[in-house]
Amino acid sequence: MELEIMPEQVQKILTKITDWWKKFTTKQRILLGSIVAVIILALVILAVVVGKPNMVTLIECSSTAQAGEVKDLLDNDGSISYQMSDDGLTFYVDEKDNAAASILLGQNGVPTEGFSIDNVFDGGFSSTEADKTKKYKLYLENYFADQLETLSNVESASVTLDIPNDDGTILAREQDSYAAVILTLNSDMSDEQAQGLAQYIATQLGNDTTDNVLILDSNSNVLFSGGDSDSSVGTASSQLSL
Repeated sequence: MELEIMPEQVQKILTKITDWWKKFTTKQRILLGSIVAVIILALVILAVVVGKPNMVTLIECSSTAQAGEVKDLLDNDGSISYQMSDDGLTFYVDEKDNAAASILLGQNGVPTEGFSIDNVFDGGFSSTEADKTKKYKLYLENYFADQLETLSNVESASVTLDIPNDDGTILAREQDSYAAVILTLNSDMSDEQAQGLAQYIATQLGNDTTDNVLILDSNSNVLFSGGDSDSSVGTASSQLSL
């Protein structure tokens, strides 16, 4: 049943409001009007601040050629809005799109910001190199897991890394890191997506190939097992004995 408001009822409401307003003195009315204006202004400012995207640095390109590659990738994707610095070398994205943008670039062999050991340590000397490596490893494992969990078909992710200790020798610097990833999926993952994720992880770790990357689902199916970025996905949809 629809509620009908009669003209008489409207008039009664307006009369009550007018009577209530007349109770105040001129100074009180001015004060009350000022308070209402301040509240409205505060709400407008809050809406602007809340609605404003929190832009974070995605990548600082080392050359205009790399910047052009990044711009093409972002433009072709079309779903990620971005801003560029005046010199065209630094790209900024909304914080909520940072994971998707980082994965997009990593899948195409472009490492992004956020993987420096400076993100874990402030340059102090209280920790040994071994301690720093362990903490950096844990940081990267959590970071990769958080990034992967932003994907629509990934329910949860667990990442285990084996990062060589940097003892200052040439051999240590030439060793690649290993990555084992377990994904709990809520829908199928294609071979192409698994290969892209392997490329993303290898790129961010600084590996030249995806040979040392293994991706499984929570049922122990191999989604990706080794192979460089130019080869087909390793042993797709096979079974491991764990």
